[in-house]
Amino acid sequence: MSFEALAWAAKVRTSHSTDKLVLLGLAENASRDDAEAWPSIASLCEFGSLNRKTVIAALDRLITAGLIVETGEHKGRTGQVKVYRLNLSNSPEIGTVKQSQNRDQSQKRNSSDFTRKQSQKRDTEPMREPIPLVSSNDDTPPAAKNDNAEKPLSVDEVVEAWNETAGSIGLRRCAKLTEDRRKRLRSLIRKYPIEDFQTALAAVRRSSFCRGENDRGWTADIEFFSRERNFVKLIEGSYDGKQAA
Repeated sequence: MSFEALAWAAKVRTSHSTDKLVLLGLAENASRDDAEAWPSIASLCEFGSLNRKTVIAALDRLITAGLIVETGEHKGRTGQVKVYRLNLSNSPEIGTVKQSQNRDQSQKRNSSDFTRKQSQKRDTEPMREPIPLVSSNDDTPPAAKNDNAEKPLSVDEVVEAWNETAGSIGLRRCAKLTEDRRKRLRSLIRKYPIEDFQTALAAVRRSSFCRGENDRGWTADIEFFSRERNFVKLIEGSYDGKQAA
């Protein structure tokens, strides 16, 4: 936690109360060295009692206001959580000024069909389980992790990681987490370490077959990913050999 970041965020004036909540959530998790923070969307939802659509919109406005910047890095236990840097050099007043200057531009961007549909899909994902804030810079072997009292990976974390991966390569996000899907994901979480989930997601990302370059035009989705047989094949690299030349 960075007390400097918290003190700065507390003084910032924003045009939306939700922006202030999200900024405080980022500040609470900011590094003392570089003011970088990487709480998941689900964690920010939990922190401010907000839904995903509201948090995503608030992050966009904070970026437009120049209060935070995306570093381009990803961390978290699944390696899919965006890293933001709080711009502590900005005056606490700058958020209100910049938001006023860029309101029209921000509204146009947020009203686009793509953004609206994307936000609606994200907003349907349930946030029932708290998401622990854990860095991916953890070299502890899986066996050692199982011996410790560390909180296991949650279903919502896996779904969020899938949605981030799917969105980046044009696959279908998980719009509805059914009980059947939840049960299958829980089973995978009990049997496999976090590193296997990272490996499986990376395999989906690099497989052109999973992206639809096959005779049927089939594409991978959360149904495919959550089935253990497919999950194991992804880990073993079975779909790597099906990439297009």
